[in-house]
Amino acid sequence: MLTETDYLRLIEELEAIEKATGAYLCDINIDGENVEVSPGDPEFWECMCSAACLAAGIRAEEAGLDINRLIGRTIY
Repeated sequence: MLTETDYLRLIEELEAIEKATGAYLCDINIDGENVEVSPGDPEFWECMCSAACLAAGIRAEEAGLDINRLIGRTIY
């Protein structure tokens, strides 16, 4: 089960890639809007991580980038 710490680490990684590439990859507010479970739900942070990975992958593709290569593992 993923935690808030896992999510925040993912966001830090994505923000570092944003700085390096100039691409828009993550948005905590949008992730929260895309999650259909409440913050008290045990699956909340898993869903937040999934939303962030999916959004980063789509945004990276639109920018002509490979998010998996940039982050060094498969997230999308």
